[in-house]
Amino acid sequence: LLRDDTVKHNCQFDVGAAATTVSLAAKQYGLDSCCLASFNHERLRSLLALPQTIVPELVIALGYADQHSRAVPYAGSVRYTADENRNFSVPKFSAAEVIVYSDL
Repeated sequence: LLRDDTVKHNCQFDVGAAATTVSLAAKQYGLDSCCLASFNHERLRSLLALPQTIVPELVIALGYADQHSRAVPYAGSVRYTADENRNFSVPKFSAAEVIVYSDL
């Protein structure tokens, strides 16, 4: 996903919404997705011959997974663990731990 630096600098919501849409559409066609934000932005810009005003924000890898992940309750560490089949357990906070309700 790319950002046009001449239009807006604060587009995290738009990038997230676009990533969600792409990932859900891919799943509908039987593809898995993985969003990547840690990559060499300048190298990607060079590989794609992007002008300086176009900024890579997020890469979405699409394909068929050869391993699977499952969310497990967070227990003090965000470290992923893998079983003998290379399937990952990914620590996550529960919805109750991250959603704040108010009676205001």
